[in-house]
Amino acid sequence: VVSSNLKGVVLFIDDLQWADVATLELIKSISVNRKSQSLMLVGAYREDEVSESHPLSVQMNEATELGLSIIMLRVGNLSCLSVKSLVADILRMEDHEDQVESLAAIIHKKTAGNAFYVLMFLRSLYDEELIRYNFGVMRWLWDDDVVKKKLITQNVATIMLQKLKRLNEFEQLLVKIASCIAANVCRSVLAIVIESFGHERASSKVTESMQKLEDEGLWESTGEDSYRFAHDQIQMAAFNLIPPDQRNSFGAEIGDILLNKLDPDTLEKALFQVVALKNLDVLKMREGERRDLARLNRLASVKAFDNAAFDTAVIYSKEARELMGPKAWECDNDTMVELCSKEAQARFITGDIKTMEMLIREVMSKEIPIKKKFLAIEVKIRAAQGSGRFDEAINTCFEVLKQLGFQTRANKPASTFAIWKEYHKTNRMINGLSAEEIAELPELKDETVVMGQRLLEFLQLCTLQAQPTLKPLITFMGVQTSVKYGINDSTISFLNSFGAMLCGTFGQFQRGREIAKAVGLILKKPNMKHKKSRGIFGQEIIKLWGSPLQASLQPLLEGYQMGLKVGDMEAAGIDRECTNA
Repeated sequence: VVSSNLKGVVLFIDDLQWADVATLELIKSISVNRKSQSLMLVGAYREDEVSESHPLSVQMNEATELGLSIIMLRVGNLSCLSVKSLVADILRMEDHEDQVESLAAIIHKKTAGNAFYVLMFLRSLYDEELIRYNFGVMRWLWDDDVVKKKLITQNVATIMLQKLKRLNEFEQLLVKIASCIAANVCRSVLAIVIESFGHERASSKVTESMQKLEDEGLWESTGEDSYRFAHDQIQMAAFNLIPPDQRNSFGAEIGDILLNKLDPDTLEKALFQVVALKNLDVLKMREGERRDLARLNRLASVKAFDNAAFDTAVIYSKEARELMGPKAWECDNDTMVELCSKEAQARFITGDIKTMEMLIREVMSKEIPIKKKFLAIEVKIRAAQGSGRFDEAINTCFEVLKQLGFQTRANKPASTFAIWKEYHKTNRMINGLSAEEIAELPELKDETVVMGQRLLEFLQLCTLQAQPTLKPLITFMGVQTSVKYGINDSTISFLNSFGAMLCGTFGQFQRGREIAKAVGLILKKPNMKHKKSRGIFGQEIIKLWGSPLQASLQPLLEGYQMGLKVGDMEAAGIDRECTNA
């Protein structure tokens, strides 16, 4: 719509190291779309913040595999010659570059050629009148010796700090508050905080001051009501305006104001910043205040987990547990079970197995019902499965199934007769149902059965590795339970396995594809997004009996991305491996 053969478009996107998976997916989708004509995408990122496993690196590799040509340009610091040209251009002395050579050499030595620092030094020289315009000779003048002496005693941080100290009292308070909140801040939010610090007509004053700060090169407008510091070093300098012994209390006071004054929608968007500020001064809080803050940290942890920000979820969950205090299990074991279990799950995903095991042991040691421990048990099984301890995982599953009241089998090979018997039983239950009828089966509501289905799902994966003759029986049990009690997200795995067996073992290709169709319809239901990675893999395996392999590559890549987004690393890895096969 925007670009065409007659009208080219260049789209520049900065700070890609901070982009989320959804944004990167959108960029990749645009870039690999053959219908996009005369479109150039230019992205910038900090190389030291992007590892090989970073989503950006993964997306670029995938785009290259899909035939996209990516040209990498590493932008380093400016050379002394480039600094000389830049200074000459700024001072309008392009025809007399030799006259700025000594000044450029001094600046390059101090800044190592960092373009932002070069501009800051030049601005500082002007502010301190070390460089001035002479209307008599119609050019800029300076004393090299004075400039050199001045710059020797200063670094970038000092220069920026001094620049901020020349602001008036109101402007200094403004940048101090903004430095505590975030790199990007809303004018309306700043006005609310400033007003709470005792300043009248805060809104108009903030607008005027922010315009001045923008003119000074300290701010950048990012929207109608949004601003950000022009550089993270400026934000750091603004934060350093706050005396070290007052930083925690100052930040916590801002957190209190935001918590009490923001409307619910704005508070939800700023939850991470508000909680982080409140966490700065926990030592001075009373027990009731600590419990309230623990509740906020729990909410922040859940939000981070739901957004696949697992490192952040760990931080807030750990803070919440500590704020609950030494008697937390006695006072509120439900909250502690949830915190420990969810954090154990996040620790598992981020690779902190030692802390994960400690949290699981803590939950399992408590005298509470097995259903309350179930999430911790899930993580324990996943960890055993992930480290290749399949027999341990199988035995745990059977043990918990028994405690939940289900019939279980022994962890030993199954007979051919048992497999055929259960196959015919399952086939009788599901054979008369179309894909649409399967997808429209009632939703499973029984909590105990849901837990049983989840354990059967784990057993499918583990028995495939350690006890393969048990896997068909587990699959049949899962399908039968789904038809009898209702479908849920675990049904997807059972149907995929059943469909693959129909095609591969029993030669019923049409029926197998009908099962795959049912899986596709179930995946379209609400709250099934987290299962899409596993669901797509199973569907594509079944489709291989009637479609070329190439047709499955794009869906498998989508499944891989979805697995990364929701934290299902196992399914993401399987999807990725299949695309490379």
